[in-house]
Amino acid sequence: MTDPLSSPLRDPAIPAMIGPYEIIDELGRGGMGTVYRARDPRLRREVALKVLHASTEDHPGRLQRFLEEARASGSLNHPNILAVYDVATDAHPAYIATELIDGVTLRQILDAGALPFPRLLDLAIQVADGLAAAHQAHFVHRDLKPENLMVTRTGRLKIVDFGLAKPASPQDDTARTLTAAHMIVGTPRYMSPEQARGGALDFRSDLFSFGALLYEMATGQRPFERPTTIETLTAIIHDEPQPLTELNPRMPLPLQWVVERCLAKDPGERYAATADLHHDLRALRDRAPIIAPKEGPRPGRLRRLFRPLGAALILGTLLAAAALLVTALRSGPAGADLANYRFLPFATDVAYEGSASWSPDGRTIAYVANRDGVIQIMTRSLDSSRSAQITQAVSDCRDPFWAADGSRIFYMSRAAEREALWSVGAAGGTSRVELQDVSAAAHAPGDRAR
Repeated sequence: MTDPLSSPLRDPAIPAMIGPYEIIDELGRGGMGTVYRARDPRLRREVALKVLHASTEDHPGRLQRFLEEARASGSLNHPNILAVYDVATDAHPAYIATELIDGVTLRQILDAGALPFPRLLDLAIQVADGLAAAHQAHFVHRDLKPENLMVTRTGRLKIVDFGLAKPASPQDDTARTLTAAHMIVGTPRYMSPEQARGGALDFRSDLFSFGALLYEMATGQRPFERPTTIETLTAIIHDEPQPLTELNPRMPLPLQWVVERCLAKDPGERYAATADLHHDLRALRDRAPIIAPKEGPRPGRLRRLFRPLGAALILGTLLAAAALLVTALRSGPAGADLANYRFLPFATDVAYEGSASWSPDGRTIAYVANRDGVIQIMTRSLDSSRSAQITQAVSDCRDPFWAADGSRIFYMSRAAEREALWSVGAAGGTSRVELQDVSAAAHAPGDRAR
């Protein structure tokens, strides 16, 4: 076998060695540096070697940011984030060695169009998991897009190119932002409104970018893309995208709710924690057999069904069904008075409401609703015209259920970054943690929760 380091086909512009690494070939290059496929003879493994350009290396500020990039990426030890193995800023040229990913970008996958719902959820959950780890470490990516997401041949997704670390804003030195130096403000069609305005950013900017990414995965279209960059930025700030379920009816409505929350113009209306987003996506995956729309005929097939004979048969069936319904109503118990029944709408807010649970006496309903960007526990009595907010949680609450005597309401939420079972008095008050490391619970006899 020919040694690749001495092969006559080898590009003479590619160095044979950089530090202890044997250079195999070039993977790509950008404004800041070049990425090589290299081999570490000490550990006998291949790596991706990011090398800083000499012109950039002479700039002290950029060299410092290169070191900060290595420190930032190296501190994020997570299976869905590119791993950093080595860094040398005092070498010439300076370099960072990372794991070598055998796979393709999400952009290459999306070039074929929208993803099936199970595949979408699998990848989205992995992105959210990696983002949650980065945000917990106080890092914001600021350039989340399909080109910066790699999918290995085994299906593992990796967030790459966290870029150069710098303060998120002059007023906040505790929140750090990671982005490439040649992409200071990110990629226009995936920016958040605050990013498009050039404002201060926090982790919720990444959530908006994630919403745009999720929308594209579901529909094959970018939610705010326009003919020019200025028009795209204007759309991000002012326009609402077409509901994704209109573009792809095979996507369940709960997924649209997740996307809409991520794409809220006001950061305060997005998820209060990325871990809550990750949890909601996992819940969608677990309930996919229930919530996913059934596969139906394609539009062209539907048109062929409505031929004259088919239309006549359908009309006849509908008329027969209507006749049976009228007959059944007329033959009902004598004296039945439907006026005694009343319809009382409980979910009347334009924001999300769901997960209803009746109290043991059947007089009060507990449910969840979006309040200032956080899903809280609400109650409403049949005797009241108004609902009451029961919790003041900082993380989303879900799946409420009542104690047997109706005195307390149990629900799921996060406690110290872990899933936990909480309870709160039926009239409100201080919530307390009942069990930790719990993802689901139900009432059991004896007023116990499992």
